[in-house]
Amino acid sequence: MIEKGNMTNEEYIAALEKEHLRLKSEIKKRDKKIDKLEVENECLRKDNHIFLEVLILSKHKIFGA
Repeated sequence: MIEKGNMTNEEYIAALEKEHLRLKSEIKKRDKKIDKLEVENECLRKDNHIFLEVLILSKHKIFGA
């Protein structure tokens, strides 16, 4: 949080606007990271499902139904 301290109103507003832009940029980066991780998570879930199916089929082949 930015404190006004001895800044003029114009300096304070400029500092707040700069911080606002920095925070917007950080949010945008984090949103991109979240999107990437959600896609990766979905791929891993699909892989896991496939591996579980292979495991089940392998057990049936070895031990029978």
